[in-house]
Amino acid sequence: MQVTPAEPHCGSSSCALCRLDAEYVRERSTATDPGAMAYRKDIDGLRALAVVPVVLYHAGFSLFSGGYAGVDVFFVISGYLITGIIGEEIRQQRFSVLHFYERRIKRIFPRCLSCCCLP
Repeated sequence: MQVTPAEPHCGSSSCALCRLDAEYVRERSTATDPGAMAYRKDIDGLRALAVVPVVLYHAGFSLFSGGYAGVDVFFVISGYLITGIIGEEIRQQRFSVLHFYERRIKRIFPRCLSCCCLP
């Protein structure tokens, strides 16, 4: 599978967002899983748009009271992606609940742990 990276938003090697984008592209391009979804710029764009109201709410802009719509959109996109992954694995008769949760833990736990350990 060929994955092309999106343009980094600032190009700085010290930018956390650029590093996360590069990590995501690297994970997808080196995936040995033949059922892995191809990288989709349109979905990444929607995810970025979903995050904007949340960031603006936390920045104190009163126009975005709550930021809940962004969170909802982000969860809908995640549900769409996860459902697609599960559906493809079921079609290929290789779906395992244990393997599914193992992948989620490997992907989410390190980030969660780093957020919980930061002061």
